[in-house]
Amino acid sequence: MITLPTDVVEHLNAHCPARTDEALQPRFGISYNTWRKIERGEAIRGSVARRLIERARGEMAVSGPEGARSAASAR
Repeated sequence: MITLPTDVVEHLNAHCPARTDEALQPRFGISYNTWRKIERGEAIRGSVARRLIERARGEMAVSGPEGARSAASAR
């Protein structure tokens, strides 16, 4: 079990289309129950945490901090 780093949680929150299974599954590959654990700062399954960390950090590297904020505010 792994707790996600703060920067990853902030990125996920900024890029969350909606807090439903239908929105979370295609965007992050997680359920609403996992999302709630992430929001509460609880540990999630290691394989899921590693995948989310890799994906979020990859997106952050491509867009940079300014691009991430711009993309979120453009929605």
